[in-house]
Amino acid sequence: MRPFTPQTGAVINDLQPTWRPLQQMLGPAIVEQFMWMFEVALADGTSVHAFKHIDSRRYLHLNGAPAAFTCGDDGLYRPAAVAEIWPRVVPHREWHLLQPPRPPVARPASPADHT
Repeated sequence: MRPFTPQTGAVINDLQPTWRPLQQMLGPAIVEQFMWMFEVALADGTSVHAFKHIDSRRYLHLNGAPAAFTCGDDGLYRPAAVAEIWPRVVPHREWHLLQPPRPPVARPASPADHT
C-alpha cells in the first residue's frame, strides 16, 4: 500500500445531504449532533462529506469507505483516524456516544445447569 498524498478537493454537492458515511462510521445515535454541509470530490475522485457539529462548529470529513479525513489550513485533505479527530470535533460530554455497546455479562454456571 503506497502512502496517501494530501489532495485538493472541490465542492460538488451542497444541496442534497448524504448521512450514510456518518451513520456507518459512528452509528445512528450521533447523527442528530451534526449538520451535513457539503460533499467534496478529492483529486483522485474520492467523495468526502463534511459534517459540522452543532455545538463545537467543527467539521468531521467522512467518505463512504468508511474513512475519515482532515482538511488543513492549506485546503488539503489527509486521512485521519476518527479517534484522533473526535476530541477536537465533539464536546467531551458526548464522547460516550462513540463507545461501542458493552457485551452482555455472562452469568456463572450454576450446579443445576450441569444436571
